[in-house]
Amino acid sequence: MDRRGEGVPTILERSVRLSGRLSDYELIDDAELHLTIWAGGPPAVT
Repeated sequence: MDRRGEGVPTILERSVRLSGRLSDYELIDDAELHLTIWAGGPPAVT
């Protein structure tokens, strides 16, 4: 990563691809951000 923050879009895109869910953003008291990034399921057994 060359610059700070460039990896965030990659993390969010992979999370959606793996979990099938968009991340949840919740603003708390106009001062804090609660971000939920969903995990994917367990790897498939072949």
